[in-house]
Amino acid sequence: MSRGLTFLLGRLRPPMREQARRKLAALRATAGRHGGGARRARGQSEAEELLAFQLRAAGLGGFVRQYRFCPGRLWRADFAWTGAARLLVEVQGGVYARGRHTRGAGYEADRLRQNEAVLLGWRVLEFTPRHVQSGRAVRDIRRALGA
Repeated sequence: MSRGLTFLLGRLRPPMREQARRKLAALRATAGRHGGGARRARGQSEAEELLAFQLRAAGLGGFVRQYRFCPGRLWRADFAWTGAARLLVEVQGGVYARGRHTRGAGYEADRLRQNEAVLLGWRVLEFTPRHVQSGRAVRDIRRALGA
């Protein structure tokens, strides 16, 4: 079990902890039936799936996945809390592998996209997979939502 999940499970009340462990076991069983990896929607990383699980377990649901936040553009945020919260969350992959988000053109495109989100009145939080695994992402999202 990853450090992030171990940390999260340790913070849950005993009845909820056991329920989360059962759900995790079911997810692992499903992953085994699908060639070693759980099926994910196109474009969603393992870190995003882990964060979604962590958020639900921490009672921070109400988010929309792959939310198109800018009319007329195809830009999507990994997670969005609409309404009064107006919070977008991005999990940036490939940070240490010179992925798209750290190379010149990709980095510039991400900055334009983030700037547009801010100009449209959104608050934006960005995390790496390590932030998700450590539990840091959930803590910061909780603070941003005032939960």
